[in-house]
Amino acid sequence: MGTEQSAFRAANCALGTVALALLFCSASQAGFYPTIKDYGAVCDGVTDDTTAIQNALNSTKIVHVPAESNYCIVNSTITIPAGASLVADASGINVGGSSNCFKTSQPIDMFSIAAGNVTLRGVCFQHDGTSGRIVSDNGQKLGSNVIENVGFTAMSNANTSDVLYLESSENTVRGSRFGNLRTSAYAIRFDAKNSIVRIGNRVEMSFFGGSHGQGAGMGIYAGSSDSSTRQEGLFISKNLFVMQGASNLHLGDILSALVDGNSFDQAWANNVVLEPTGDNAISQVSFVNNWFSTPNQLSNGNCVVQTGTHYASQVSFIGNQFSFCGYGILLDDRASDIVIQGNMFSGIGQQAVKLDETKNVIVSGNNFTAIGGTGHGNLWLADGAGGGPFAVTGNNFDASSDITLTTTTPSKFRYDRSNTGKILAGQSSAVVSISSCAPQYFSVPHGLAGTPSLGRIMANVVRPATGFAAVASPTAYVVGVDSINVTINFQCGAFVAAGDVQLNVDASL
Repeated sequence: MGTEQSAFRAANCALGTVALALLFCSASQAGFYPTIKDYGAVCDGVTDDTTAIQNALNSTKIVHVPAESNYCIVNSTITIPAGASLVADASGINVGGSSNCFKTSQPIDMFSIAAGNVTLRGVCFQHDGTSGRIVSDNGQKLGSNVIENVGFTAMSNANTSDVLYLESSENTVRGSRFGNLRTSAYAIRFDAKNSIVRIGNRVEMSFFGGSHGQGAGMGIYAGSSDSSTRQEGLFISKNLFVMQGASNLHLGDILSALVDGNSFDQAWANNVVLEPTGDNAISQVSFVNNWFSTPNQLSNGNCVVQTGTHYASQVSFIGNQFSFCGYGILLDDRASDIVIQGNMFSGIGQQAVKLDETKNVIVSGNNFTAIGGTGHGNLWLADGAGGGPFAVTGNNFDASSDITLTTTTPSKFRYDRSNTGKILAGQSSAVVSISSCAPQYFSVPHGLAGTPSLGRIMANVVRPATGFAAVASPTAYVVGVDSINVTINFQCGAFVAAGDVQLNVDASL
């Protein structure tokens, strides 16, 4: 259909009655707008269609890609004007086919967004070149671009260019599919630099895949390449990541992010990485209701890990599932104000949670089950010179797996009696026989998952229910402790009759 016929039909649809519109216009929304073929595109998988596609985008705001097309070949960069839309006639992502698809084998950026408010919908792209991105906003400050139901296939392991590069704000990627086989490249990079704030970028309900055997790449990077500012208000929700590359999600300098309801699976090293690159650091990041797994790296794979030399603070993990990880959450002395609450840990190869000198930590209400037995860890905490305090409450620990506590300052470790499976704080008692007031030593099992500090043990003497001794001014002093027993020194002021006394111990690791 020529441009004149398209215009005629659009005008009649606009002016006609409702009944006429229903009969004549609604059958094909594509009929309202010209297609790239109206501007000379051949789309036979051989002919260079670059000029025709560029002419179409320059001439009209909404350009359709016909469903019957073969690959539309792009041999040089196409610029998408502000406010333009490139839309497929047929709905759905056509990955692996040719319909609605643009393809290049050249070392180029295929499409460059000139300014904001661009829409890409229902089309697909394949880039086989040795360098170049598929879509880039080319450093624009303007954003509000919408990329919806779009397929991206990035071939050539030699290509280190990120597939989709956005340096602007308020971009939305929704319902799209990324096949990234570039080992050293991300499927999406949100980059903040030149001291310009980037706010409100979103990725939701999209798929990220790539096979390790074919040279799988990485998922999403959000941060700053020059550390001059941070991404703000990032939203990553309900996506499926099965990238077998280095990481599925990599967060650099971030102020405020919600990572919610995603499945992070199959990474061959670090699944989710927190790596701020400057003094701006990471802060106010929440991981909520996600699945994390590194099944191909059960010994050393990290589901969530902090790396680099800069700081992360106010990071929370709430209601997530960590399974088949070497390490579930691995943070160090550059992390602070951490909340780990209501998560499930299972099938862990090393440590479910390892916090080495991390500051201001709450570990509460988590379920550690089937961690793996002796040699596998529910929890590994060390305060060192500057870490802590650690508050550990209301958790259910795998009784067969280890807890490791390296304590420099015992007062920085705070437990209560609400933990189960491995007891970190509690009361115990023993009934012992007394025949004199001479100093006597007794062992009372404390029942804790480790050796409590002497400074955190209290003992007293009470009468048992029956057969009690008649003594005056009984006292109990804690004189020693090991991994099983507390040693109590019993004395009394005066002895009347032999019998039993009950020694009570209140201890905490």
